[in-house]
Order: sequence, then C-alpha cells, then structure tokens
Amino acid sequence: RELRWARAGHPPPVLLRAGRARLLDGPDGVLLGALDDPPLEPATLRLESGDVLLFYTDGLVERRDRDLTEGFALLRDAVQERPDAGPDELIEHVLTALGAANPNDDTCLLAVRVV
Repeated sequence: RELRWARAGHPPPVLLRAGRARLLDGPDGVLLGALDDPPLEPATLRLESGDVLLFYTDGLVERRDRDLTEGFALLRDAVQERPDAGPDELIEHVLTALGAANPNDDTCLLAVRVV
C-alpha cells in the first residue's frame, strides 16, 4: 500500500505510526486556485497496517495568538496522546486539544486508519 499525495497550499498531513506522530515531509505546492494549471510535485509514502493519517485545513492550526509552529506541535502532540483511538475519537480529541474553532477560518479534519 502506498499513499501518493501533493500539496497545494495545504498544511502537511500527520502520520501516526507505532504510537509516534509526525508531520509528513513533502513537496510544497502552489496555492490551490492561484494558477489555472499549477505544477504539482507528488510525494509517496509506503503505508503500514495500523497507520493513521490526518489531513486538515489550516484553520485547525493557525491562530492569531500563537505561532504556526506551535499549532503544528500542538496537533502532533494531541495525535500522539491517543495512539489507539479510532478515527472519530481521535478527531474529537484533536479538536478539543487545539481549542475552540477559529472564527476567522474554516476547519476540516479527516482521519484515516490503514487496515
């Protein structure tokens, strides 16, 4: 199994593997909608059974009262705190841990467990 992904101005996905969460290194990309036919540089990741991937919009981690790096660290830590949670429970935990919804931006979060 393999994940092939690209970024178009989105924050990096989070991989939870064997109880350890990390932001995926990957290609940068032109902001979605900025160009009619943007160049997208895909990255690949070999997936293992039990891996959990989190995809999210920047509204989850960006706040005016904290640095973006802090938002990423809070997200990584929140995911790592619940390594055995199912996707629904993990999403609820992450949303609670990162605080109230950002009223200035939308938030979308998708968690996928590899079987």
